[in-house]
Amino acid sequence: MFDPVIMSDGFSYERVDAEEWLQDHTTSPLTNNTLSSTQLISNVTLRHSIEEYQALVDKQRKDDDEDKDEDESMTSVVPVQVQLTYSDAGNVPHVRVFTLLRAACFSRRSAEKCCNAKVCAISSIHTAAALAQQGEYETARIHLISTQRLLQRSMTLSSQKQYMAFVVLAEKLDNWMRESKQQEALLNVVDTKSKRDDDAASAMYQMKSLSTADFAATISSLC
Repeated sequence: MFDPVIMSDGFSYERVDAEEWLQDHTTSPLTNNTLSSTQLISNVTLRHSIEEYQALVDKQRKDDDEDKDEDESMTSVVPVQVQLTYSDAGNVPHVRVFTLLRAACFSRRSAEKCCNAKVCAISSIHTAAALAQQGEYETARIHLISTQRLLQRSMTLSSQKQYMAFVVLAEKLDNWMRESKQQEALLNVVDTKSKRDDDAASAMYQMKSLSTADFAATISSLC
């Protein structure tokens, strides 16, 4: 509707359609009741609302086109290699290598739209736990915080549980890192690779091996 008008029946119509109707009718197009007047009154409020809505639609379309242009100009392809090592029924070892090409995008907005919360969360826990095992506690924390912000920016209704599970696991890992750091300070441990096998170190090792089933169990515990 571009030029809305009000008939005497109280309803709004497109001016062209209303004028065409009144050429052959004296009744309402909707109620079929006789009109008290055939005068048409411009619906200024509705027209302004339509114009504002159309402006928003045009702006959104323009933004989408810009994002598309940006995505197309900042998309590349990277090789991904997967190596599988296994033994067959005869206990003969085999190694198979698969190389695939996968699209890589350098647009932050597009990357966040396509973010898989579960994969990012588990991968971040693995990386942070591995860093913590090497004594790189601050680097591990920065990695966890960066992932948390990524998950916040890309959060959808379906990924809220994955985000909460990540927060729970990240807080546990952070507590174990603090405990481990305090123990190292008390024992004056310099070589973190050779520190004793305590509860914190064991917990960080388990975090480094966090499985999808473990992650799903954390989600279930939140429900």
